[in-house]
Amino acid sequence: MLQGKQKKDEDIQEQSGLDIARLELKRDYERNYADWLNSTFRFLSSAGIPINSEDIDHLSLMFEGMVEAYLGLRPPGEFLRWVMQDSLKEASKRAYDTNLKCLIAYPYFIYNYIPALLVRHYKDRFTGAQ
Repeated sequence: MLQGKQKKDEDIQEQSGLDIARLELKRDYERNYADWLNSTFRFLSSAGIPINSEDIDHLSLMFEGMVEAYLGLRPPGEFLRWVMQDSLKEASKRAYDTNLKCLIAYPYFIYNYIPALLVRHYKDRFTGAQ
């Protein structure tokens, strides 16, 4: 009986932590998204990856979709799902032009701007880890 209550308390704590992480991401996203994009594009440029306006538009939409997926607003597409699971090998099999050229931008964006608790939760949810 005590173990069941302890597990329930742990689940409540985890959910509260996820809720707080989502609120922080939403707040930071609304305040800083343009800066996040600019920083990511500078990172790509410093890595020697030339990007054009079409690439910028595409990546902006992909990052927006990724944030929405972490917030639980919509499911990611297949490519983003693999990126969010930290499986770039699988993601690269599903990538096309811009995504393949700019693949390193995705982990850069995740690990610099998405709260670690949400990243871990997403990976655990889809890989079956407990």
